[in-house]
Amino acid sequence: MKKLIILLIIISSCSSHRDLYNPEGKWILNYWLHQNVDSSLSMYTNPILFEFKKNGDLIHSQLGYKETSNKWSINKDTILFNSYKSVIRRLDSDTLILQDNNNQFVITRPKKVKINKSSNKIKNILQNNIWTNKQGKELEFFKNETMIESQLIYNYFVGDTTKSININNWGIAEFYEDYYLYYYIDLFNNTGFKKGIYQLISISDSSFSFFDENGKLISYTNKPLISNIDSTLLQGKWVSHNSKNKKYRRNAYDIYSDDEKMIIFEGDLIMEIEHDVLTFQIDSLRKIKYNWRLNKCGDVLFIDKIDTLDNGEKIIYYTDIIHINTITKSLINSRLDNWILYDEISDEKSYLLNIYQDFEKID
Repeated sequence: MKKLIILLIIISSCSSHRDLYNPEGKWILNYWLHQNVDSSLSMYTNPILFEFKKNGDLIHSQLGYKETSNKWSINKDTILFNSYKSVIRRLDSDTLILQDNNNQFVITRPKKVKINKSSNKIKNILQNNIWTNKQGKELEFFKNETMIESQLIYNYFVGDTTKSININNWGIAEFYEDYYLYYYIDLFNNTGFKKGIYQLISISDSSFSFFDENGKLISYTNKPLISNIDSTLLQGKWVSHNSKNKKYRRNAYDIYSDDEKMIIFEGDLIMEIEHDVLTFQIDSLRKIKYNWRLNKCGDVLFIDKIDTLDNGEKIIYYTDIIHINTITKSLINSRLDNWILYDEISDEKSYLLNIYQDFEKID
């Protein structure tokens, strides 16, 4: 918080050079600072590119969402976008800072970088590897424009250090000769957890780097792909017995013992896996169907809940994760990322499952 306060003071006190510079050209929204009611500051990011054209046109590209066109002009210390206006706090050759009520937007020009690859080539490189940095964070990109960000952290609900995974949406934007990796939240499908835009500085089959929202150079290198699972072993019918002698989430009985709508489940969880469909079933509930896919190392099983729109289009409206620890022809040792199974018939009851599931093959 002290860093944000100092940053806000520096931003507010910077002398501007509005007589020497104008905002014509390309810009990246790095972040904005919002002053809350209690005077604390919150920092936000969004994948937005701007282009101020000489003819007064402003191109506003919110990546993963839409592109809009406006008119812009400058009147003394104010920049006008159609009927919208912001106070210019700083404008020089590579930085534009705008004030709008309790928000300050920090916008910078792209770095001069030449990447001799096409957008499709960059996507293929990112999709064909797992990437890791010095802090142990891993990135894995998929062709359906989703990606995962994972690292080992302490899991309060499990009471141990586990692999934490966040699922996000991603893309590569080409803005003239520059390339940007961006993350976005898909409001239609309600997917994604982070928004941001990062100019790519370099990319090869073995590494890539970009500047983050604070201007820090972030580098990733590829991780050797060692798949420890034969995906064909997953197919078949499996059963895992849930009981009070196995681990539920922390404080499960204290929280849910008197909750009529949350059943602490004791009994058999049936899992059937076919070519592209996975189903769960407990007690008398109807089978709950998912599509499934594995990550590149074969230790993360994604189960996608599919919905069909009125026009017949199928969309993923949420994704759960099963961590696969080991697998043989007769046993799958796994950990559920989401240990709640919902009754889709009435939505009146939910079932709390054991965190760790040992599935034995029965068919």
